[in-house]
Amino acid sequence: MPWQDRDGRVVGIAFVLHATLVGTWAGRVPAIKHALELSDTALGAALFGMAAGTLLGSWWGGRLARRLGPATVVRGGIPAMAAALVASAFAGDLAALFAALACFGTLGAIVDVAMNTVAVAVERDRRRPLMSGFHGAWSVGLLLGALGASAAAAADVD
Repeated sequence: MPWQDRDGRVVGIAFVLHATLVGTWAGRVPAIKHALELSDTALGAALFGMAAGTLLGSWWGGRLARRLGPATVVRGGIPAMAAALVASAFAGDLAALFAALACFGTLGAIVDVAMNTVAVAVERDRRRPLMSGFHGAWSVGLLLGALGASAAAAADVD
């Protein structure tokens, strides 16, 4: 399997990066709601875009991983997720935010499926359970993203 190291460190880094992006988004929801002057209903509609994208991405993730290779999907998907996250910050209205979050959710799910596929291959190769460590790395990334978003909010960064 390409893009796999002996002990799974590279795969763990992918889990951290994925979650950091998710945590960054979650921590900036109030700022985006305020900047766009969204009602609770409108914010819910934007978040529905992310949920719908996640559903689509989960379905497409396995197909793309089989066709392109899961490592390729992860390598290309994480920067694409970051771009979709940036697009959500520059959304000027509800429709643009919905579209950006739909892309972010789709890409996030595609990467999630692919990186878990790589993690399973590393587990098989090492012949020992490693998945809980990978998901622990995801939790660390989520914390890092939330801390970064909180720091940005404290500094009044748009």
